[in-house]
Amino acid sequence: MQRICCSVVALIVIAGQAEAGFIVAPVGVTANTMGTNTGSILNTFNQTGLSAGYTSGSTDFDTYVASNPTHANLNAFNGWSGLAGPVLGYIDYDLGSSMTLESLALWNQFNTNSITSLTVFVSSNIGFVGATNVGTFNPLGPNPITVQTFATPAVGQYVRLQVNAINGGTFVNLAEIAFEQGAVTGALLPEPTSLAIFGVGAGILGLCGVRRRKQLPASVV
Repeated sequence: MQRICCSVVALIVIAGQAEAGFIVAPVGVTANTMGTNTGSILNTFNQTGLSAGYTSGSTDFDTYVASNPTHANLNAFNGWSGLAGPVLGYIDYDLGSSMTLESLALWNQFNTNSITSLTVFVSSNIGFVGATNVGTFNPLGPNPITVQTFATPAVGQYVRLQVNAINGGTFVNLAEIAFEQGAVTGALLPEPTSLAIFGVGAGILGLCGVRRRKQLPASVV
């Protein structure tokens, strides 16, 4: 019986801690200060050109990126490029709802227009008032996908991708971007499965306690 009680305790702890990190895609763009030369800014999150797709909010982030999905060379049909100059600036993405973000996945390009430095901000409001700076990153090449882990998880609905530099070219190119949704925050109710585990576990632990008291001498009780 003691072994069963220990196993139940471990199960409850695991159920309480288990949180999946899902890959999420933006649902829209609220600002783009770099303009559009070719392609569409929507191509940066609609999975066009990816070698393997995912289900936003459902596919496990780590499992997906570990499969090393690639993006076809950028063109007007599957990517986006900004105005000539290059014109550096930012893109504001809307995730559709507030969530905890832990990292981003960026599909860069092989050419001179690939992004070499970017700063990421997370905000709960569309104006980015009081936004959280989660770090400045240097995407790698020639691997077209790089995962950038934030210095600390941040909660928000909007993400600003501030492009600081590119690889010597005349246009900013971006193929695809996605984010990792981390553990749910706030006073939220546990999911039904977790509630069931806790209920069964509490019942068994209660029986363990009753059995233990019955086994103790009366003087101890």
